Amino acid sequence: QDRWEHEGMVVNAGLRYDVFSVGNQLDASEVENRIRDQWSPRVGIAYPVSDRDVFSFHYGRFSQIPDRRVIFEDRGAAVVTRGNPNLENETTVSYQAALQHMFTEDVFGQFSVYFKDIFGLLAVDQVQSGDSPALVNQWSNKDYASSRGFELSLTKRFTQSFAGELSYTYGIATGVASDPNVTQVVDFLYLPISEQ
Repeated sequence: QDRWEHEGMVVNAGLRYDVFSVGNQLDASEVENRIRDQWSPRVGIAYPVSDRDVFSFHYGRFSQIPDRRVIFEDRGAAVVTRGNPNLENETTVSYQAALQHMFTEDVFGQFSVYFKDIFGLLAVDQVQSGDSPALVNQWSNKDYASSRGFELSLTKRFTQSFAGELSYTYGIATGVASDPNVTQVVDFLYLPISEQ
């Protein structure tokens, strides 16, 4: 991660590299790829548009390794939902843009918008286990979601023994399912094809 400044513009940039291995405790026939890696870039820019206004923008890609339980949950016994060693990381792609305006030396406001896409959320699939015709529940990366919204804020710095902040946020979050176990509770033949 590094920070650059040039004629009032500030750039923060970073790159994260994650490596994850399920190890050797599972049979090779069950694991498609023992080692998984992912690059996650992040960049933020702030630029003074005028002597009273600053524009900023941020982009980030973030990943989260699945909980060990959903990877390794007892695969030999009768469990409600079997672990899946081939799960991918949950990935979030995030954007945010903001404009800050200084009304006076101690009062300034900001308007910002944001958008997030989330891929690889957990769901439950029914799969065949070995030679048995019976289907078993197994964790999978099927669900996705997104959130978007905006925020307005007005801030007064501490002067004359008084400081304050007023803000309003509006956001919408949608997704295929709010619970990864939804296919066990509701008998969906197929998951919804759009966000709800």
